[in-house]
Parts: sequence; structure tokens; C-alpha cells
Amino acid sequence: MAHREDQDLEFLHSLKSEDLNDLVQTLLFDKDSERLTENLSITDNYKEHNTNHSKYINEIIEEIQLFGGNTLANLGRGGKEV
Repeated sequence: MAHREDQDLEFLHSLKSEDLNDLVQTLLFDKDSERLTENLSITDNYKEHNTNHSKYINEIIEEIQLFGGNTLANLGRGGKEV
């Protein structure tokens, strides 16, 4: 899935790579362990440019848009939030 246009996330395009470090770490890690459901680290652009976050900003936006999707889907199906 490609990221959807989102005016609220467009500002990320103007940030420097070092400004995105904490965001990328949050997307990839839960406390000190790798997140089991993230897809960012398996993208080709991440693998090629993982320290230069601005090179794969669209993938970062896509990951943000998908972040927490399973929880929302489960709630919609009547599941309980953990």
C-alpha cells in the first residue's frame, strides 16, 4: 500500500533526517524490542537509506498511517482493547 495524501503529515517532508530519528525509532521499536507489526524496516528505501530518513519519507508516512490499524480493526469487530 502506498501512503495516502494527508495534509496533516505533509510537514514531515520539510524536516531534516536527524529531526526524524525519534519518530523512526518509535515506529520501529517498542521500548527496547523491535515491533512485530511494523513494515518500515523491510522496505527497499529503508534498507538502502536507513540513516537518511528524508530519503524514504513516503514510507514513514505510510507506516504512520498504518500504525495501530490492527487495534482499530479489532475494536470495530467488537474486540476489547488490551
